[in-house]
Amino acid sequence: MRRFALRPAVLWCVVACVFCALCEHVNWYWPHTSDQVGYFLAGNAFIHGNWRLHGWALTAPNVWTSEIPLAGILSAAWSAFGHSPISPRLLMLQPAIIWTTLVASLLALVRMRFISAGQRWGATLLILVLFAIPLLPTPTASFVTLSAIHLATVIYGVWALHHAARYLQTGRRGYLAAGGLLLGLGILGDPLLQVTGTLPILLFCGYRLGQGQGEWQRASILATVTLCVAALAPVLLSLNQATGGFLVEPISMQFVAWQDLGGTISTVLHDILLTCGGDPFGHSMRDGLLSCLRLGLFGLCLRGLCKGPQGGKPSTVAHGKDPFVELLLLAAFCDVASLLLSDRVSSEGFSIATVRYLFPGWAALSMVLALTCAGRKLVLALAAVTLVLTVRADAQMIARPVPGFLHADDGPLLEDLLREEPSLGIGSWWASLIYEMGSGGRITVLPAITDGSGHIGPFQHIHEHMTFDILKGRPFFVLVPTPTETYDEAAVLRTFGPPSVRRQVGRFVVLRYSGL
Repeated sequence: MRRFALRPAVLWCVVACVFCALCEHVNWYWPHTSDQVGYFLAGNAFIHGNWRLHGWALTAPNVWTSEIPLAGILSAAWSAFGHSPISPRLLMLQPAIIWTTLVASLLALVRMRFISAGQRWGATLLILVLFAIPLLPTPTASFVTLSAIHLATVIYGVWALHHAARYLQTGRRGYLAAGGLLLGLGILGDPLLQVTGTLPILLFCGYRLGQGQGEWQRASILATVTLCVAALAPVLLSLNQATGGFLVEPISMQFVAWQDLGGTISTVLHDILLTCGGDPFGHSMRDGLLSCLRLGLFGLCLRGLCKGPQGGKPSTVAHGKDPFVELLLLAAFCDVASLLLSDRVSSEGFSIATVRYLFPGWAALSMVLALTCAGRKLVLALAAVTLVLTVRADAQMIARPVPGFLHADDGPLLEDLLREEPSLGIGSWWASLIYEMGSGGRITVLPAITDGSGHIGPFQHIHEHMTFDILKGRPFFVLVPTPTETYDEAAVLRTFGPPSVRRQVGRFVVLRYSGL
């Protein structure tokens, strides 16, 4: 009997491995940047004993409790087989593992809430089409490959909400402790979880207390624990920083300016369409048909959510003692509302890159729709058709030859640097760490930026603290890209004087110096 019971688990593990391998393959189709490399290098430092990342400067979403340790584990395992711990393949594998784990989490959380096998498979189908398998030609898909952009936050968040719901349902202290721990670990790595995890729990507990609904003691205890965890996590980060750990770059928290409100609303609406793969705008009728189909499925699911369970039958999820759906809806609402009201969209130039802030809400709403529409035959029929067409469109894309790790001019430049230049250099932020990763650690390119005096200095961003003293007595090169990025050639000449060699390689000017 035990052997038969293990078969589904083994089958799911095999499916997860295949899915992860496909994700790793897909990741090669989009260029990566120094942001992702910086976090990966932090993971390498983490696994070699510097787990508090002394001397490092990280962004507010520091991913200290998620992507960084994962990168360190991958780096150590890879080097144990005799390979370089800095490898482009690992940079591709890391987000594939994160995405696979996130998809597996969503599937587990919705499947465990159904008794009927038909509803479990219906919910599985909806998770696959609404979340797990995005339409790859859309801009949203590329953000999935980048990792370190709130994806692991979603994993912590959904499991924290699950345990909060289970505690309210059963009163078991184990659920309370597990939920608090998950919430705390998630907040340590990304303050966005305060919005998509802490706030939904507090709002729901406040509603329960205000309505005088049953088990008010559980709601008050959960709210108290959540508040304590939400307050303790930032304190621990501050203590880590004050006692020699990594520095967290400050992030401004302010409301959107009135004159930017219209652009913010338009961008957020566009981001919502991108998350569901339903953005036909700007495409031809032929290319936009699948996007329209996905948008129609999303709308049909929302209609099913508003109408309630099929046939008016009570749902053990939406109308029973388990408040998971309500918590998820609050999480999705808080995510969208915070993006609409904050200046994050305007501060990033109304870029569609802000879609990454909606990943927690996207996951939460996908689970809600899967839980409430798993028994609707029309929805499932449309979902099946949409999934088949999406897989077909994605297969056509990934059937193309896989490009190298560095795209466009970056590949030939790296080959030239390895052949002609010393192993130490300086580059702009976007033309620095990416070459260190591409070379497998054979060259080091320090990121630099123009300072207030018109000279260039080290750019302390997702990087270990550094100075240009390392250049003393050593030959080095400086990359000057066109168009100008974080500095220009004049700033380099003011800082280091005339070079011994000046060469043009593609869009880059390469300046060689014999040392400081």
